[in-house]
Amino acid sequence: MKEKKKRQPTGVGEKIFQIINLMLIIGILGTYTYRAYKYKDYFDKLATAQVGEEITLADALLEKANGDLSVFVDENGDHYYIDDPKNNYVRYSGRLFRVLKVYKNKTVKLADVDVEGISVLNVHDDFTESSLYRWLNVIPDDEHSGIFEKALRNADKILTTGVFCTDKVDDASHIACTINSDKVKVTMLTLEDYLSTGGAKGFLNNGKQFWLASNNTEGQFWYVNEDGSLSVSDFDTQLIGIRPVIFISADAMVGSGAGTAEDPFVLAGEAKAIYITDINTGSYVQYSDRMWRVTAQSEEGTELLLDGCITENGEDKKIKYGTASRYSTDSGIGKYLNNDWMNTLDRADKFLCEHTWYYGSTGIISGFDYETSYEKSVNCYVAIPNLATPYLGGYNGILLSNYDAHNTDAIYIIDSDGRLFGDYDTVAYKVRPLIAMKPNVSIVSGKGTLEDPYIVEVNE
Repeated sequence: MKEKKKRQPTGVGEKIFQIINLMLIIGILGTYTYRAYKYKDYFDKLATAQVGEEITLADALLEKANGDLSVFVDENGDHYYIDDPKNNYVRYSGRLFRVLKVYKNKTVKLADVDVEGISVLNVHDDFTESSLYRWLNVIPDDEHSGIFEKALRNADKILTTGVFCTDKVDDASHIACTINSDKVKVTMLTLEDYLSTGGAKGFLNNGKQFWLASNNTEGQFWYVNEDGSLSVSDFDTQLIGIRPVIFISADAMVGSGAGTAEDPFVLAGEAKAIYITDINTGSYVQYSDRMWRVTAQSEEGTELLLDGCITENGEDKKIKYGTASRYSTDSGIGKYLNNDWMNTLDRADKFLCEHTWYYGSTGIISGFDYETSYEKSVNCYVAIPNLATPYLGGYNGILLSNYDAHNTDAIYIIDSDGRLFGDYDTVAYKVRPLIAMKPNVSIVSGKGTLEDPYIVEVNE
């Protein structure tokens, strides 16, 4: 049996060597820990640092992009944002955007964080041929185009043009982006935008359905589901969210902010709201113990859509339209809203004004084009939305003012599945009223958000 080797005692020299090695390791670890802390502190301060005076949006973003792992630069010198960046938030015209790209020429490409409404998007060879493109962009000699663009503050000065990918994509795992559109001011996200930023795991997944400007070889458009997955449209009456993408001019200035979600960059010129006419579309307003959302501004008044449905005894009230091809204060829903329901509003005679409201036919032949909603008009205090109205999403089973072009006894509704559906005008549905406020209504407090809406009062 072999004897166990006896362990030799460590010599003094070896002990000293071990101590020195240990001290060196501790020193190195300490140095890197200190550096890591300092770098973290540096980037934390950089992330939350307010912009200085006289700086463009592009330059403010590029300052924050230095060392940011969520930003990469391609061979053209363009800066792209991917994954979950912390410094790409911009507030413009009351809306929160996230930066997709800062081009070498300092143009900035932004995507709306939210959806601005819902719409159909039927089969087309290209997105720019669709009615939704007209809803987003001002088209020369088209009075009812550019509903979104017209709602942006100083759009003619702040916006510029850019392009988007128009490749026909049948397989989302194979995107080449070899063809670009003509220059546009407003578009929507494309498959290339969505997937290159991380898809369902990236910052463009906002938990809502929204259209993409990309279609396949059959002209069907792609869209993103609530869970971030992708689908292709398969029927004409799908109502999916509209999520605009805009291009900001290289000389657009920043007024304040750090670019974070809590403190976004704010473009210069955002003034404090004093009157109801000063606030941006999309803003939330609390009036008569109800929440409303601004859908449009005009010389006649500020249009607001109830953020919810009419209730009675805690239940959604359902009402019949009346004569389908005629919205009137003499019968049906028009009579109810402009008499019984209007009397439930706080000092309606002081706050509200008569307004021109539009309604019209629609159907498969027109591709459910929103512009047919402007065929007819009526002057009254309270109306209901049509296919052109922003911020329709979120509430199903409601009446629209559009009637069937080929059956004057039928009206269109948003059904329980969020699709367009034609039904007889004798069937009762839920209602989201539209009102118009007088220009002299003042803003008492609030920031126009859902959590902190504007509070209004009348200057008598």
